[in-house]
Order: sequence, then C-alpha cells, then structure tokens
Amino acid sequence: MQRPVALALELHRHGASFVVVGSAAAALRGEPARPADLDVVVHPDDAGDFVSALRELGGDLGLPRLRRCRDVHVDTAWGPLDVFLAAYPVDVPVRVGERALRVAT
Repeated sequence: MQRPVALALELHRHGASFVVVGSAAAALRGEPARPADLDVVVHPDDAGDFVSALRELGGDLGLPRLRRCRDVHVDTAWGPLDVFLAAYPVDVPVRVGERALRVAT
C-alpha cells in the first residue's frame, strides 16, 4: 500500500473528515499514479476534528494556523501532507479494505 493512502486511512480511523484530491485521488480511482504525498480538502466545519486526528498521529498543525493560511504543508511520519481548507469537491466513496475514503472525482 502506498504511504499516502496509509496516511489517509489512519486519519480516517482517527475520525477526520476530508476528501482526497490530487495524485493520491487518481491512484485510489485506479489511474496509473504514484503519489509522493497526500493532498486533502477539509471543510472549515470539520477543521477541528481533522487537526485533532492529525495530532493523534503526531502531526504538528494547529487549528489557528490552518484557518489563517487555508492551505498548509505538514511533514508527518507517514509522509508529506498538504491540507486545503475549502468547500468539499464532488467526491465518491472508494473502498480500501474495510474503510471507504472520500475521493474527488
């Protein structure tokens, strides 16, 4: 399993709400992509839960910084993560094992 997908699954397991975008989304949709990082969109209403889940995984991101910057890069033990605070894009659920991740279309 690719590390960006593993990071998405861990964030999901810790209660974060987000939509996977970028090359990780392409890979999850079955396209030939090799993502180097995980890109996610987080709705402003879900930002607090997302930051809490990321902190449980050792990620260093504060809610004030995310709200102020709206797009941030975070280095995690799982690999690089880019977080975009915005309205959710159109997405579809993609099953990965027992979990369904929200993936941009």
